[in-house]
Amino acid sequence: YDSNRQSLRLKAAVVIFVEPVKPGEAPIEIQSDQADYEKTSSQLILRSKVIVKRGPNLLHADLIETFLRPEDSSVSRIEASGHVNTTSLDPKVLLQSSSDHATYVFDTTGRWLDRIFLQGAVMIRSLDPDLKRLLTSDRSEIAFNSTTNIIHTVQATGNVVLTIRDTTQATRTTPAMPIAPGSPVEPLHCCKPGDKRLTSPEMVAYLREN
Repeated sequence: YDSNRQSLRLKAAVVIFVEPVKPGEAPIEIQSDQADYEKTSSQLILRSKVIVKRGPNLLHADLIETFLRPEDSSVSRIEASGHVNTTSLDPKVLLQSSSDHATYVFDTTGRWLDRIFLQGAVMIRSLDPDLKRLLTSDRSEIAFNSTTNIIHTVQATGNVVLTIRDTTQATRTTPAMPIAPGSPVEPLHCCKPGDKRLTSPEMVAYLREN
């Protein structure tokens, strides 16, 4: 601990447990090889083999920078870099994404995601075996409905490819559990009879709440 800089460094085998704000909410569990907390800049930096888990949501990355609001220490933004892999087994989401870099923007409470920005080798896929959809692009933006985990829109730009597999013809290939970090993503092979493959410089998907 550096009292002059008001900073704290944890050098190895870091485990952080954050109690939920309200009853019924899941705690936040954080693991990394190193962590730095800077009080003056309200910033928490996690380095190497970073894992962040909250309930059914899991985030892996090489580096995570968390920006906190000075007034209440709630999370305003998270920047994740290097082998970013996010998995949500929330029944309302059931989504996995991977990218080179990701920005997670939270609402004013710090409890709900407002938007996610993904950049570099972006892959987004449904973990719902009845959908079997895979979206790849250079950049993507995911917007959420207010104070929910429900996705409102997905906007992708740059080399966009959307694969929709014919569920009446195909056997199940989408896993029900998260893929281990670093493991290759199983592709949705295109194109078998009934499969659809859409390509475009830009694509926007609007999702119903149900």
